[in-house]
Amino acid sequence: MKGYNLQEQISIIELSKPWQLKGFIAEKLVNAEGDNLAVLLSKIEDLGDVDFVESLERISNNHNKEQVGKTITYLKQIIEDSANPEKINQFLTSKDFDERIYAAKLLCATRKNEIKNSLTFLFRDLVPAVKIQAIRAAKGSRSKELITFLIDFLDKDQYAPYAHTALINTGETGLEMLELALQRTNTSAKFKERILRLI
Repeated sequence: MKGYNLQEQISIIELSKPWQLKGFIAEKLVNAEGDNLAVLLSKIEDLGDVDFVESLERISNNHNKEQVGKTITYLKQIIEDSANPEKINQFLTSKDFDERIYAAKLLCATRKNEIKNSLTFLFRDLVPAVKIQAIRAAKGSRSKELITFLIDFLDKDQYAPYAHTALINTGETGLEMLELALQRTNTSAKFKERILRLI
């Protein structure tokens, strides 16, 4: 992607192949500094992906300690808050859409699968940014309820790339449900094509 700055590259990947975004960020993070590091850290916070904590701790040094430390602290706060069901519920039901986005990040990080099903509440949110974060948070879920929603999102252009990414690694449950969805009548050719790409 020569000719594009890092922010533009991230945007292109996120819209066209979001399943490659995490690997792209991890690769660029190794040698990033200055403005590029700031762009990557901002995107990591936006994603709320706590898997980046270890990578960030490895690249932290005297030159970027404050900048990287801020993102590590944010991600560790997500880990801490995700263990508190009351806090999750507080953000989940907030009128502030930024807090509902944060709730999706917490649901992604939580180890409690029964709480993760609360994502269905956010899937119905009227704010597209909340829905997108909730779809991201459902990645790799084995819950039939969540997978049903994700499959339905494949039929919506705005959410299809994110749903595609989330449906990767849903295992046998996901595969069976995708095969059933393929047999639906009155669905668009685009929807069926998106399912076939996943199968």
